[in-house]
Amino acid sequence: MLLRVLGKRRFLHKCYDDMFLDFLVQLASFESSGLKIYHLFESIRRGDIELGECYSALSNQYTVLESSLGAPHLALRKIAESVPSSELSKFLRDYSTVLVTSGNTKYFVESVLKQEFARFRTKVNEHQRALDTFYEAYLVGVLVLMFLMVLPIWGLLPLLGLLVIYALGMTGYFFAYRLCVKLHYTIPGYVVFSDILFSTLGVALAMSFEAMFLLPAILLVLHATTRKHVAVNNILEQESFRVIYDTYSQVLMGRPVSTALLESLGSSSSARYRLLWFSLMLGVNPKKVLKMIKLPKLAFKVLLFSLATMLYSSAEGKHLVHAVDYLDEIASVRKQVREKTKQYVLYSFVVIFLVVVAYIMLLRIPLASPLDKHAFSAYSSIGFLMVMLPVVLIRDGGFASSRSAILVVFAALTSYLAMMNLAI
Repeated sequence: MLLRVLGKRRFLHKCYDDMFLDFLVQLASFESSGLKIYHLFESIRRGDIELGECYSALSNQYTVLESSLGAPHLALRKIAESVPSSELSKFLRDYSTVLVTSGNTKYFVESVLKQEFARFRTKVNEHQRALDTFYEAYLVGVLVLMFLMVLPIWGLLPLLGLLVIYALGMTGYFFAYRLCVKLHYTIPGYVVFSDILFSTLGVALAMSFEAMFLLPAILLVLHATTRKHVAVNNILEQESFRVIYDTYSQVLMGRPVSTALLESLGSSSSARYRLLWFSLMLGVNPKKVLKMIKLPKLAFKVLLFSLATMLYSSAEGKHLVHAVDYLDEIASVRKQVREKTKQYVLYSFVVIFLVVVAYIMLLRIPLASPLDKHAFSAYSSIGFLMVMLPVVLIRDGGFASSRSAILVVFAALTSYLAMMNLAI
């Protein structure tokens, strides 16, 4: 029972922290329209806005406390005492103080939102530093494996070395996956499964010279089954950006937000967004329609924010400022991470270069243990393949679904053939 309680508390803490930025963006949108935090809680409780299970429970808790205590600031202080997240707890206490003093909660929320954007960038940088450490360790790890292979006191089995390379590569892959989740990329489970399946088969096939040449065929099959879905998600996400930015630009020119949003949706080339437009024209609940058309994570989130807040705000569309700021921040950090992947590509080519150079140098010196040409070739090709997994995942949202993966596989096979043809 104790473990269950502690597990639930950890889950709530993670949920509160993960959704805190989204909560602030939505609250800032409400505040810009003259609404307060209790209006947001009511919207969440009614199901108009979705901010995770934890904030739904928090909204229900606030409703009960506000009814019993009779004052919003007292209910907020009471909730702050029980919330496991220190950041959210502090925010609720400070908000309740501002509520009963100056009452100017709008500027308070906007200042906290700016701080949270800075924290978001810091967290992304921490994930990047973890990837940097992984790539540096990978270079050392592959070279150490080569050294162990030629030690006279202990000849490393090729399969064991390949399994170590595989384990290191998958560690980097999941580091990159966590970074993608932090950046709100939508990576379906079947794409992750395809990537892991291809990597596992690559290590298994590397034990045989002839089997290695099945890799391109396997990749093409997996690519054909995953590429379309990933491409559709990317198109839908980009279209959601266009809709929000187009709506915002029309609002700045003085058009009512409802009219601007409907025109932007109606002009979309995507059938899903035109269905959303038609449903809104009929007065259907936006959340139900968005769930039905199955949009990517970020597109669903931003459109739901904008549509739900529009129901409570004036026609001026001031709430769109924060949705646009949110998109700008995500886009900026994504661009920063994609630029960083250029360095990871360089690391990957360094791996294959150092393996080839080290192999050539080992050929020139007398060794007590004979060199295993096939093992060195497998280390070179599989090492390059595994170290490119995180790069392609970050840049394209999946390895098997990316066209870049085809180039990576042919580069790995080229390395394999080159080392097999080196004379011993």
